[in-house]
Amino acid sequence: ALKKLGGPLEKRKVEAEGRAAAVSTLQTTLDTYQKWVNESQNDDKYKHITDEERQTVHKTCDDTSAWMYEMMDKQGDLPVHADPILTVSSLNDKVRELNEKCGPVMRKPVPKPNPVVPEKKPEEPKKEPEATGEEPMDVDPEEGKEKMEVD
Repeated sequence: ALKKLGGPLEKRKVEAEGRAAAVSTLQTTLDTYQKWVNESQNDDKYKHITDEERQTVHKTCDDTSAWMYEMMDKQGDLPVHADPILTVSSLNDKVRELNEKCGPVMRKPVPKPNPVVPEKKPEEPKKEPEATGEEPMDVDPEEGKEKMEVD
């Protein structure tokens, strides 16, 4: 009988004590992604990320932030003895959701540039001087170079 009465009280106590840390974690995560959205727009390092992807991160952060403040207001209006609306697990779920939606965009690798492959021309068989009877020209390696004065 005591557990039946004490269980909900203990749960409320645990929720009340853990809520501040969970809110702080969510706020820090939101700040990280919002800062990234603002800084990445002008950073060459993030040119490969489209405006749509940035907008997705921005909207997700805004929606999560609005949810968090709305729930905090509702929780603040509740008496201490009432069951909590804003639970640690719901806050942790929001952090996980943020990381799942925004993290891949933030960590999207820069695409590797496509290597320019020169068009291969059919190779012409090299003519061997002996085979054609032609002899290579005599080339003077010094020819074409100016003679410099040497002291």
